[in-house]
Amino acid sequence: MGAAMNAPRLPRRVAALLVAVLATLEASCGAPRTTLNTSASPCFRGLGLAISAVGDRGNLVGVRRLSATSLAARIPGTPDLGKGRVCVVAFRGDFADAKDFTHTEDGEAARYAVVVLDDRGSAMRSRLVTSRLPFRFRHRM
Repeated sequence: MGAAMNAPRLPRRVAALLVAVLATLEASCGAPRTTLNTSASPCFRGLGLAISAVGDRGNLVGVRRLSATSLAARIPGTPDLGKGRVCVVAFRGDFADAKDFTHTEDGEAARYAVVVLDDRGSAMRSRLVTSRLPFRFRHRM
């Protein structure tokens, strides 16, 4: 008779364990994230700073994190930004009359503003105006 009374307890323990495991899994899947799991994740913290830097003009094209030397090699007229990594935020709009921006050699059409931030997205390093973007800022769908 003792074995018959212990039999129902085993399924209850298994069920309780299963509920606990499922609850833990659900909580871990729904936890808030502070990054996008991309190399540009720290740069997204600087979006507000970048939007202010262009005076709320234009539409956001995208955000990238890359080396300062790579940026300087691809955009003629870029000021010296050193050798570290930088965050680059691009906007599309009419920036022909943009004051306090570095107008690059190809900036006659001035379709794009590029805001260069430090690698954490916390301080502005430069603002550029250019007619074309030398990097892809969007993911293909």
